[in-house]
Amino acid sequence: MVICSWATKVDACTGWTLAQGRLEKLTDSEKQFRACLQVEELRERWLVEAAEREAALQGLVPDANECIAFATPLVFKEGAKGNTPYIIDLYEGVSFLGDLHHQLLGVSDSEKVRLHPYPRPK
Repeated sequence: MVICSWATKVDACTGWTLAQGRLEKLTDSEKQFRACLQVEELRERWLVEAAEREAALQGLVPDANECIAFATPLVFKEGAKGNTPYIIDLYEGVSFLGDLHHQLLGVSDSEKVRLHPYPRPK
């Protein structure tokens, strides 16, 4: 799971899975979330620390207003191998992924799609 962000909402912490494009409940509270971060396995699954360290070795160290994106979004099977990462503005990246996942809503895993980058189709 890759978490783009987490937030406390209705006493539960949720994470956004970028590859699947969905929110998933992680814990019942922020306190429980922070306690779970002491467990290496959960920290790796939620925060993908090994991938973060690998990206840093490649010079990809985003600041608070940036994130790491990929040339081919991870939601596509083509993005699984040999994908080029780069730094992008956080809000631009989240907006793009939100629009992308909106277009893919209801599409089956093996279905071919035609993307409409801009403007959003009606």
